[in-house]
Amino acid sequence: MLILDVEGRRYAAQGVRGAEIKDPETLIQKVKQRFNKPIVLIDADFIAGKRHLELLLKQAYEASRRGLTYAKQPEIDFLARVACESQLKKVVEKVGLKIRRINIVALSLGEGSLPTEFLKMLEPLGTLDDSVIELTDEKSSMLLSQHDLLQVQASTIIDEDPLPYLLAENSALLACEADY
Repeated sequence: MLILDVEGRRYAAQGVRGAEIKDPETLIQKVKQRFNKPIVLIDADFIAGKRHLELLLKQAYEASRRGLTYAKQPEIDFLARVACESQLKKVVEKVGLKIRRINIVALSLGEGSLPTEFLKMLEPLGTLDDSVIELTDEKSSMLLSQHDLLQVQASTIIDEDPLPYLLAENSALLACEADY
């Protein structure tokens, strides 16, 4: 399990490698019914590392505090930020769980660690492995292309990998499109 410290708030994330997802809706409903804090399940291919998660958690917290979320459910709001997409139907199709074997990230949107019972629920799906969160060259290429950021990345002056920052900026710009 990975603990993310975002301005003094601590969130937990758990990666699952090779998760066999047979019924995404049932799994999501089961998580909602059994746990009293919001937990979002994301296709790990759309996560550009730990820093990306931290930036989006900061955005989601501020948006919630100001009443400027993209969706009423915090899980869907967070998925919209990951997808950099304001059309909620497209959000779930793009970065949500799919019926197949995928790498996933489970992220608690409430402070604190993920419940042990939740981790036990994840174990039969695949191998618990936080490395699916890391930004790989393959993932970077896919994300740059998907978000049409190839040109922008070449012109940035950030010393470290700029992709998490570029994706977070795209997510923040959704507010310009949203109807409040």
